[in-house]
Amino acid sequence: MNRIEADYMADLGYDVLDLQGLGITDDADMVRVTPEYLRDLAISVDRPDADAIFVNCGALRTVEVIDEIEAATGKPCVASNQAMLRHCLRLAGIDDHLEGLGVAFRRC
Repeated sequence: MNRIEADYMADLGYDVLDLQGLGITDDADMVRVTPEYLRDLAISVDRPDADAIFVNCGALRTVEVIDEIEAATGKPCVASNQAMLRHCLRLAGIDDHLEGLGVAFRRC
């Protein structure tokens, strides 16, 4: 699945500099991954030449630690649920700037 997602992003014109999977195949196990683990993993895979960090999976609780990832890396972090929430709010005509959900909600 990770390779499919990386290829999709590359087809959109993004350079995927690193790809890390959790090796979890069952959603019941995926929801047990702690936000702290996700924070530490995201920070550990940061590279100087990366413009942003993308964490993909709707079952992961990345939204809880997006601000911490951004503070530690100095880069935007985009997570699936955060991006979907932002998109839905914008479709509904809501363009509020919200704290605690990363730079994607503080800007624009």
